[in-house]
Amino acid sequence: MISPFIELIISYLNTRSKVLTEDDTVIFFDKEQIIENFKNSWWKTTNFNSLKKAEKKLKKRNIEFYYYSEDELQNVNKNFKFKFNDKKIPKFNELYFKLNDYNDNIVKYYTYNNFLRFSEDYNYDYFVYLFSYFGLKSMRWSYTNSHDNINKKSINGNLGIRDHKNEFQFSTSETLNSSIGIEGCKNFENNGSHYYFEGCERRSFWYSNCKLDIDDIVKKILNKSKRYSYEYYINNESLQIRLENRLRGAKQICYEITNNTHHKLIITKMIKISNNFGNLGIKLNSTNIDTKTYTKKYSINFWDIEDMELRTLEDILNNKEKYNNGINIEKANLRYKLLNDKNINDLNKELLILQEKIKKKIMNHI
Repeated sequence: MISPFIELIISYLNTRSKVLTEDDTVIFFDKEQIIENFKNSWWKTTNFNSLKKAEKKLKKRNIEFYYYSEDELQNVNKNFKFKFNDKKIPKFNELYFKLNDYNDNIVKYYTYNNFLRFSEDYNYDYFVYLFSYFGLKSMRWSYTNSHDNINKKSINGNLGIRDHKNEFQFSTSETLNSSIGIEGCKNFENNGSHYYFEGCERRSFWYSNCKLDIDDIVKKILNKSKRYSYEYYINNESLQIRLENRLRGAKQICYEITNNTHHKLIITKMIKISNNFGNLGIKLNSTNIDTKTYTKKYSINFWDIEDMELRTLEDILNNKEKYNNGINIEKANLRYKLLNDKNINDLNKELLILQEKIKKKIMNHI
């Protein structure tokens, strides 16, 4: 027979078995395990107060918590809108962070290390996708990774339950540090960019329409994609600034990013909560937490404006029906001929220099 106090606990937890919403940080606790812990506890009232104290600490750190049974956890994602480490079903006692990609159809959550990796991958892929429409030539980066392995061992003993001994908690921590450095680069073809010449500061005279608003151009580009949203762009000021720099004629953009320490801080706080209230079932599954801190330095290079303009005009003149609005075809032809002749002259000059070098080399060997 269930005691009135346990019925109270069950009722209390059931009222908090809410429907999953799109929170930034979430964790799921095993409701049945918590009830079982209370059944075996000698200090039920004290533990109930501790449970409410743990909840306050979670709320203070903006960690949204859910009490579910195993069956409820399996059915938490009936409409498959949510993904947890790219799986449909989350795990108990894992802290998940939401990837803010502004996707209305799929909400993706990842545990700490996966969140860092997928978040950075998404930022990089988004940048490449968008800037490839504005003459992206190459991206070079250096990556420095500082790796802290925090080994938290927490032993919770319910020795004050049946045999009237005192409960105790014992925890130790050990941190191992290591750093690695990685460099990489990626090159892109010159495919031209009519989007660039629609919105750049220096207007090309073969465009008969006024300069278009860059936000409208970006919206048009991103409407083609199912993965990248316009909402992500308008909520990312640094991305907007770099695009504005490009439209003002920037050939190279350098910047440095580090991972957000906010998420690392939440992990550290959750470890402390787990150590203090793990005997209640309010705990973090992992005993080993890898808290990685990285710094990435990017060097982004764009095609020369005239090279890109020549390739753009080539595309326009070969697809006149596609660009029948806003393009003065006669002026476009004249500009293409001018740039093409200049390109040929430059190549001839380079050829003459090369021939002279070869000639001197031959003379030196005679």
